[in-house]
Amino acid sequence: MAALLWSHHPAPFRYSATMIRLVLAEDQQLFPGALSALLALHADLTVIAEVNSGPAALAAAREFRPDILLADIGIPVLNGLAVAEQLRRENAPTRVVLLTPSFRSDELEAARLAQVSGYLFREISARELAISLRQVQAGLTPMATVTGTELPNPLNVRQQQVLRFAETGATTQAIAQALGMKQGMVYGYLSDILRIMQVRSRAEAARQARARGWI
Repeated sequence: MAALLWSHHPAPFRYSATMIRLVLAEDQQLFPGALSALLALHADLTVIAEVNSGPAALAAAREFRPDILLADIGIPVLNGLAVAEQLRRENAPTRVVLLTPSFRSDELEAARLAQVSGYLFREISARELAISLRQVQAGLTPMATVTGTELPNPLNVRQQQVLRFAETGATTQAIAQALGMKQGMVYGYLSDILRIMQVRSRAEAARQARARGWI
């Protein structure tokens, strides 16, 4: 699968344990507060302001200096791309993530030029949205593609190796022997994988990682 994906910050991936401060800019006429309510389910995400126009989004970004501005690409008066471009010109520290109802290659190119930190489908699940926002905070750039939302692989090479063995049902001892490491190190890698992927079992981690092409 060809992925339309880039990263402005190619540093090693790490999740931050700190709170991620968000400003939401969306057309709230149909479902006011719905997105905010979904994000509130995640303890590390906090919405500090909600607005419903481009000018209001700019004002909120300037006043509150959030970590991330999450904006509908079609917000009224000044659309999400224009907001992102203006914040780029101002060298604002806020990262911009745009939500789009459907994939358009011209929009993707404009988002790249505006140096947005994410371009995601509006219908993305709450779980994947939270993962994407954490990845943006860590310096990665999740992007929507023709075939779906492409999430950068958060697992390092060693974690991928461990998870591939775990996928086969191998015991921790067997994985340690196969990779030439101590059993405690395997436990550590598996614990990190579960934390990164926000899942409860190695089987679920392997299933999701396989589906996303991470292993």
